[in-house]
Amino acid sequence: VDLSSAKLASVALHEKFASDTVVTAGKHGAAWTSALGGSGSVEALPVKVISAHGAGDTFVGHLMASLVNGHTLGIAVATANRAAARYVST
Repeated sequence: VDLSSAKLASVALHEKFASDTVVTAGKHGAAWTSALGGSGSVEALPVKVISAHGAGDTFVGHLMASLVNGHTLGIAVATANRAAARYVST
């Protein structure tokens, strides 16, 4: 999945379920659509990947922690994206 496909999927899922959506695109980044309005994407950070094992868990964990701490969906996705990049490069 490339980033433009992730953006389209995020919007389509939002329209179908009327909720926040996040679609990850691996080495390309992630896209989001908020039920409160707005959408966006973040490109993956360029890192040397040591192992991608656990990258999704790291992304989701940081995404949820950021949301619980009151951040917007866009900020939460950017935070999760950075955390996953750090994780796969160690």
